Amino acid sequence: MMILLGTQMIPAVTNIIPLYVTMLRLHLLDSIIALFLVYSALNIPFSVWIIKSYFDSIPITLDEAAMIDGASRIYVIFRIIFPLSLPGIAAASLFVFIQCWNEFYLALVLTSTLKSRTIPLGLFTFQASYDIQWNLLCAASVVAMLPIIILFIILQENFVSGLTKGAFKG
Repeated sequence: MMILLGTQMIPAVTNIIPLYVTMLRLHLLDSIIALFLVYSALNIPFSVWIIKSYFDSIPITLDEAAMIDGASRIYVIFRIIFPLSLPGIAAASLFVFIQCWNEFYLALVLTSTLKSRTIPLGLFTFQASYDIQWNLLCAASVVAMLPIIILFIILQENFVSGLTKGAFKG
């Protein structure tokens, strides 16, 4: 786990040239697939750290009680552990989504045409050399926030649910 956490401490700027060369050799520059692969790879350590911490907080006695009652390992995983871990998975998903949604520098380096640009790069186009179109920038920023707000509203139920969600009733 310390190695995963250590990878988060490497400055993102040091990864730019190797990522660019890798995507160039794979012929994936200026594509959404390149951004998907890079964002996924860079967010795995953080996601694993959060979800592992959440799994560690689930009492092992729930597993043992279900096994004593005759439940199979698959049943325990899908009917007890997974429902209890939904708040942790939702939190990690929201953090990763916000991180990917707001990322600017990698998208600037790995994309060059409008077809594969991200929202932050689109907002950046409202800045000219000597002028900033504040009215358009503010309106576009509000529109850019809507998916994150909607996702939070959808996942809000998972944030407030307790650990006993999947526990057996006697």
